[in-house]
This record gives sequence, structure tokens and C-alpha cells, in this order.
Amino acid sequence: MLQEEVAERIASPPGTRECGILSALYAVACHVEVAARFPPGAFVPPPKVTSAVLRVRFLDEPRATVDDLGAFERFLQKAFARRRRTLENNLEDSYPNLKEYLRFLKLEGSRRAETLSVVELVRLWAAVRGGCHDERSAVPSRGCSCGRGPTHPARRPRRGPRYAHALRRA
Repeated sequence: MLQEEVAERIASPPGTRECGILSALYAVACHVEVAARFPPGAFVPPPKVTSAVLRVRFLDEPRATVDDLGAFERFLQKAFARRRRTLENNLEDSYPNLKEYLRFLKLEGSRRAETLSVVELVRLWAAVRGGCHDERSAVPSRGCSCGRGPTHPARRPRRGPRYAHALRRA
């Protein structure tokens, strides 16, 4: 049982204003819905908020594979950092090749994080961390099985002084 506003945020689908980090994390492996609501008068002493019960049903197979939930959560924190900003504006400081990844995944940088489905979020996270961009895979790999060759963003070395060692090896 949770405060109704929190329950609504967790159960909210992509594209809604309430969609956020919690709803994206739950949506990876669960179907979530608000099962019941309780007014303050249902409790003694009555709280000042309405309460709700969440029904969480785990899916047989997750919508997308996330091998490192902590890293995915940190990515979501950056993506949802400022609600009124676009993906590009929220993530460009953390990921130097972001525009290439967005173009490669056919995602518009002008979209906001809450408009992306959980599969799109996982695909973007996998790409920016150096993994494959396949829909079901977020496991980082040295090469991609998609057959796109050496120009694939996961194979391209990053630019800047932090990544100078990668440029020397390339």
C-alpha cells in the first residue's frame, strides 16, 4: 500500500506526464496497475492522503534485458533529470556521441524521456554504454551481431582526453 500519487507514478505508461524512473524500472519486467484506492477515512487515525494498492505481475519474459540494473537506473536518472528538457539536452553532457546513437536507433533527440517506451530506453542505454542496439539485448559486446560493420556506434571509439587510449588502439 502506497500513497495514491506514488502508486499512479509507478503504474503510469510511457507518454504520460507521470511516467518516470520508477515506472520505467517496473515496466522492464512487470505489468503494474492500481488495484484499489482507499480514502483517508478507511484508517484510524485517518491520514491526510489517499492510499492505493498496486498489483504487480511479473512478466514471463522481460520486455527488455537489463544486465546491470544499477547502471540502467543511473542512466534513467540522467534521462529524467529535468522533466521539461529533451533527451538530447539531458544526456549530451554524459554521452559525447549521443546524436549518433539517437540517429542510429532512429530516435528523435527532441523527444522527452517520458515519451519513450521501456524498450526504447533500454536500447538507447545499451548503445551509449557500448552494447548492441538490438531490441532484446542490453548486454555490452565488443562487436554487434547486426552486421553494420566498423561504423556501428558501439565499435566507434569515443572522442576526448578520457578516451585517448581507445583512439591510440584504433
